Amino acid sequence: MNTTRSFANARASTSSFSSAPTTSRDRRRRRRRRGRKTNRFDGNSTTPLCVSYNNNNTTTISAKEMRAHLYDSKDLWSTTLHQTLLCNCTEGEDDESNCEFRLQYMPMRNRIEVPRMILEAANCKYALELVGFVPWSEVKQSTPYGKTPTLKNYDETKTKDLAHEKPIARYLAQKLGFFGRDEEERAKIDEVYEQHWSTIRNNGLTHQGEHFDIHRLLAITGKEMNETPRFQDMHRVNSFSPAQRSLASLRVFDEILEKKTVVVDVPRRG
Repeated sequence: MNTTRSFANARASTSSFSSAPTTSRDRRRRRRRRGRKTNRFDGNSTTPLCVSYNNNNTTTISAKEMRAHLYDSKDLWSTTLHQTLLCNCTEGEDDESNCEFRLQYMPMRNRIEVPRMILEAANCKYALELVGFVPWSEVKQSTPYGKTPTLKNYDETKTKDLAHEKPIARYLAQKLGFFGRDEEERAKIDEVYEQHWSTIRNNGLTHQGEHFDIHRLLAITGKEMNETPRFQDMHRVNSFSPAQRSLASLRVFDEILEKKTVVVDVPRRG
């Protein structure tokens, strides 16, 4: 299996949740969606079927209904849900005991995206506990460092939680066969992951930062594109625009995909 191709497909599967709106354009789009009679997610979707239920196990709703609820919220800071999605499950399934892993995060991609991509690429059943910003103040105290995401009950005794995006991603990659066959492969995979972290993820701070900003990249001019060097030829401190730095960061992964140097055979669940 080509790992990079699987991750590209998995990224589409994690698109159930978007980051909270941060620009006036995002807010205008959201208002237009509210005014339509049909939901944005009506029609044929490639998102794997998920069902959800609240912590008291009294309510089951579809992923489509969950997304509709999130889009009706004013913004991330107004979200009040505290429910769980069972991902890669069959229709009507609501038994969390069939899930291999349980993640906890807010209703957005951001810091949970790579761990979810790994689980989706392996077609692994997992539970995703979604905590809105409003109830987060109560849930916060139960996490290892008062931060999210968390991989719940990850140890053999099912009593310990693993915190932070990078350790979770590495743990899942190792458990599911994405972390190489020997030390050399693991080192190379870790190298690519750190490159992603320091550029596309802006060292874990945001998806719209000084190293990568998708909105700036989409607005790049032809002149800027022509004058953008390879990332490898840029100094750490430079005078290039955010759009140019974003383009250079993205091109690194284009080069990796063209070389197809990272290939791992992964047994898919199900």
